[in-house]
Amino acid sequence: MTDDQRMYDFVKAVYETGKPSRGRVAAGQIMPHLDLDPQNLTDEDERYYMKVAQRCAEAGYIYKRADRYQVVEITESGKQYVERGL
Repeated sequence: MTDDQRMYDFVKAVYETGKPSRGRVAAGQIMPHLDLDPQNLTDEDERYYMKVAQRCAEAGYIYKRADRYQVVEITESGKQYVERGL
């Protein structure tokens, strides 16, 4: 899977999961969309999640609402990114 696909999957998870909560999503809700088990995270899994989250934030697709991207919120740019598709 490419980095672009990982970013898209992350932002899409935030977009779809966050609709009922005004766009705010917890890491544990996003992780399964990245094939990560939030109940059994390894250090490598956590680094992977952080790397993808940071790239999405740098691209302007999400806001970090809590330390270590434990809660994120989608931006308007992120919504457009998902709606355009890859």
